[in-house]
Amino acid sequence: MWSLVHLLGGFAIGGALLLLNIDTYIASAIAVALFAGWEIVEIVMKIHEHATNRLSDVIIDYAGF
Repeated sequence: MWSLVHLLGGFAIGGALLLLNIDTYIASAIAVALFAGWEIVEIVMKIHEHATNRLSDVIIDYAGF
């Protein structure tokens, strides 16, 4: 179920950046920074996940983007 949340989150961020008329390459960089940044926040909050899960979260987010 979390994969669906990540996919839709990526879609929402992509849509928001599109509505803001941000250049595609810059929007992509912003999106990746947000996705990776959230995983860093989870590490700081001591939410324990396997590294492969963290990586797949970012990949699924980006797929939604």
